[in-house]
Amino acid sequence: VFTKTNGANIVGIQELQYFGLPEYDPEAHGTDVVLHTTPTVPNTDWLEVYYDGQDYTSMPATVADKSGNGVTGTPSGGVGFDTTYKAFTFDGVDDYIDASVSASFTGNQVYTFSTWIKPDSHPTGFIGIFGIGTATTNNSMGLFLNNGIITHLAHGNNLETGTIAKLGKWVHITGTYDGTHRTVFVDGERNGRDSYSSLNLTSTTN
Repeated sequence: VFTKTNGANIVGIQELQYFGLPEYDPEAHGTDVVLHTTPTVPNTDWLEVYYDGQDYTSMPATVADKSGNGVTGTPSGGVGFDTTYKAFTFDGVDDYIDASVSASFTGNQVYTFSTWIKPDSHPTGFIGIFGIGTATTNNSMGLFLNNGIITHLAHGNNLETGTIAKLGKWVHITGTYDGTHRTVFVDGERNGRDSYSSLNLTSTTN
């Protein structure tokens, strides 16, 4: 119960600690505690496209879009499938999943992306995780590894995090762009931010 504030109509808790011992219940003593885990999946509201390997037991001929927008992905180059992790696998050379983005996804488009990756090597140079647009200055956006460094890309104007994606480990990467700033989060922690407002996506892009 708060009995006093600093004069404003808000209360701010700077630190909260709990002390004491858990209550002992003799009737529950010795009862096993069973933990259940459920894979975290995004709410599909407002998503433009969402692919998830959890829906498959082997590599499908096409990859369904779970956003409800029908952005079906077409595998090319021999995309593989890992049945243990239920994840798509790529050789880093010519494998990709391709789809056409919405015609309204143009210009200085704001966006958020989120993905899990598990690299097993770091080839020299830029390796695309995903990209949208054409390879000309400010006409594309995406997520790349540059010599293993996690990079929020806009062709010719990139935000490099300075963080190398760990090999053999699952890494969760999220990027945001609000029209004036780009941000990258790696495993839930902000890993880079810059000022940028020059994105100019075309209306005919994959």
